[in-house]
Amino acid sequence: MIDRAAADKGERGEARRYQRGGGDHQPGPGRVPPFGHAVMARRPRPVAGVGEPECVDRKRQNDRQQVVDEQASHDSLTASTAAPTTDAMITNKKYVDDGREPYARMYTTAAQDNLTDDTWTKITLDTDTFDSAAITDLSNNRITPGVAGQYLVIGQIRYTGTIANKTYYAQLFFNAAFASAITIAHTGDATEDVTTPPAWDIIVFDDNDFIELRGKAKTGTATVDINVGTTDTYLALYRL
Repeated sequence: MIDRAAADKGERGEARRYQRGGGDHQPGPGRVPPFGHAVMARRPRPVAGVGEPECVDRKRQNDRQQVVDEQASHDSLTASTAAPTTDAMITNKKYVDDGREPYARMYTTAAQDNLTDDTWTKITLDTDTFDSAAITDLSNNRITPGVAGQYLVIGQIRYTGTIANKTYYAQLFFNAAFASAITIAHTGDATEDVTTPPAWDIIVFDDNDFIELRGKAKTGTATVDINVGTTDTYLALYRL
């Protein structure tokens, strides 16, 4: 006689072992799961790039193409050491002067004697200390940066043949108009030279703007001279 309770118990145990999977309890050829239980197929782990949804694969392709396009755009922006000739060249920042900003310094080696009293006189600046991109104009005694931007400008004048208790000036002229000035009242001995403190300012330049240095001696005579030398009378400019 078949023990029905024992048979049912054995069948239930076989079903549990089959559901847990593994080992000899996996159904193989010619073997079927216990009565009343469906086969649950195991889903394989996804492999990157294989069987991905179409939207994911398309996004990967778009990302790769974007990297290629950005690199091509970067490679096309070749820097030039030539001075810019159009506003577009300034705007897209292709102008690079050996990796440095435009700058220059010029000074005087030509004597300017007997300045007209109480009159602004353009200072002769005929020699470069340095010039990063041929932006000094030695013929017109000025600096034209050629690149729009903010610039620090400094100018200084040393006077000789001075008169005591008189006033001496150094002034920056931007596009032939007043920009910034420094004044010194000389109260020392008449035989002493007078060096003005540097006149300086931060000025916004367009590509064709220029800067000059001017001086004035208010003495009541026309006997004051401009002293020469790289440390005495100069004009300097640097882009910030």
